[in-house]
Amino acid sequence: MLKNAGLTEINLYEDLICPREDIIQYSKNRVLFSTDVAKTVDDLFEHYVKHRFAYKKDYEEKMQSRIRALLKQSQIEKAFRQGSLGEQGKYKVPLPFVNTNKKAGIKPIHFRHPDSNKLIEHGLTWLMKIQQLKRYGFIEFDDLLFAYNPPKSEDGILFDAFNDVKVQIENTGIRMISFERDDEIIDFARHYI
Repeated sequence: MLKNAGLTEINLYEDLICPREDIIQYSKNRVLFSTDVAKTVDDLFEHYVKHRFAYKKDYEEKMQSRIRALLKQSQIEKAFRQGSLGEQGKYKVPLPFVNTNKKAGIKPIHFRHPDSNKLIEHGLTWLMKIQQLKRYGFIEFDDLLFAYNPPKSEDGILFDAFNDVKVQIENTGIRMISFERDDEIIDFARHYI
């Protein structure tokens, strides 16, 4: 359209970026020098449309990466893969580390929430999921490990909430091991090789 428009006709670019009353808001136009135009356009699209800047690994993803590295270092990463316990159509729970042959799993779970409600809900949600798996016969409680990270402070409301949830989980027979105890996590995993 720009090639076919004459100089006295409409200024297409100005018309395209002029402010309008709409959902889309435009900033003032700027110049960007680039040696690779296609890559620059892709980068701008990733930033402004897909919001790549907004994604940050959450705490449990970081824990998963560390446990994955720990299993790899101990040469037992093949025993536990990302997968699910349960059965499609009945009840199925995805876990980052599953041994489907022996029906065992490792779930990193953090308790570093900003308030006690979120901490309790997070812990009890996972407890409920595992209880349902057990109810359907997909897992035994002692074949599951929660590698946990407690609140930063060892006193106060958050730590009390964590201890309450931890006791409820341990009372079922689910193994709770501190995320920092590498040897105990590896001992659990080696049991299922």
